[in-house]
Amino acid sequence: MQSTLLIVLLGVFALAYHFGCKRAVSVAGGAKQIRTLHSRPSYYGLYAALWTGLPALLLLGRETLLLATASPWLMVTASPAARPRAVA
Repeated sequence: MQSTLLIVLLGVFALAYHFGCKRAVSVAGGAKQIRTLHSRPSYYGLYAALWTGLPALLLLGRETLLLATASPWLMVTASPAARPRAVA
């Protein structure tokens, strides 16, 4: 499951980078007016990719860590040996 989400997340990174670069070029007025930009278009693309994918990547990492620590605990508490016996 996490590998599929990671692949989708990498695709989102790539799309955000691409659209960030294209947006920077279009705001400048085309490829011939890139010199009017403060930074290179690739920097704008990287900035867009980081703001798009980094929060999702952090959440995915947190989920992976929580599942790694919570799964054994859930298995132990859900086992029949851990349940108190009913006194009749």
